[in-house]
Amino acid sequence: MELEKIIEYIVQEVIKKINSQNLIEELNPKEKILVIINGSTNNLEQIVLELKKISKKYDLSLVFSEAASNIIDENLFSEFHIIKDFSIKNYDEILSKNNIILLPLLTKNTVAKLVVGIRDNAITNLVSKALLLEKKVIAAYDSCIVNNKVPYAKLINSNVEKLKTMELSLYKLRNWQTIC
Repeated sequence: MELEKIIEYIVQEVIKKINSQNLIEELNPKEKILVIINGSTNNLEQIVLELKKISKKYDLSLVFSEAASNIIDENLFSEFHIIKDFSIKNYDEILSKNNIILLPLLTKNTVAKLVVGIRDNAITNLVSKALLLEKKVIAAYDSCIVNNKVPYAKLINSNVEKLKTMELSLYKLRNWQTIC
């Protein structure tokens, strides 16, 4: 009889401990990451896999650039929250709800625009504003590098180098999931 009371007490204490841990998790929601899908299909399958991994630790919301909407099947990302009404009109509101901005498909075009301060679409506006607000901005730059020695290739690659000096964290795709 005494042993049953001890076991019952232990079980109740374990249940209390489990419940208190769940309560803590509820009070500390996952950090929010806004994932920007740009108009590139490089490493797309790998990106989906990496996003699945980091979604265990972070609350992900996805937006698609206009170019991405035209060339990427959103169904590849169906298990994630996709913001359908993303535009230049509501990027401030969306930005305010997210702590980290992640660009797993950074394009040469977006790099060039950011380097010279062009804000001509919702994506460049959002990233520019995030940088001005000193939000953490992380990008995979694999698809932005040109493996060629001609002057034009050097110009494109120099844009990536310039962007690295602008408080934007650039990583190769295989490394970016570890820095989130």
